[in-house]
Amino acid sequence: MDINKIRETATVFRNAIEVCAPSLGVIFKKFPSGACGEAVLLLGTYLIEQDLGEFQYMLGDYGARTDSNWSSHAWLQADNLVVDITADQFPEVNEKVVVQDYSKWHAKLNGKSLHIADYRILNTYTVSSLNGMYRKIIAVIKAQA
Repeated sequence: MDINKIRETATVFRNAIEVCAPSLGVIFKKFPSGACGEAVLLLGTYLIEQDLGEFQYMLGDYGARTDSNWSSHAWLQADNLVVDITADQFPEVNEKVVVQDYSKWHAKLNGKSLHIADYRILNTYTVSSLNGMYRKIIAVIKAQA
């Protein structure tokens, strides 16, 4: 896997989401906050389409479930390579795009792999709702190229 190409591609994708976030629906209104699950599926699909590999949809816990500030967090991972375009919603992370071979911060979340990060493999409703978002993001990427 070409980590530099993945970082470049993830950055382009994150920037495109920022441009069109208000038009992507309520989940993206406060991007990156609360949008990690959808962002992971959309970016994972894009990385596959760019021939940059398949990534797992990882889901972990930020804080303890008994705490009032607990939340889940999703990111992409292939072996130890972590790709995350929404981690900066948390105060400990300053980078808008995290692409690194092993992340100590992500390791603390005790993530579990749920499935391949490609929204096209999911149920019809999810595919339908994410497909419109995906097309908007891709249109921004093409317009900026």
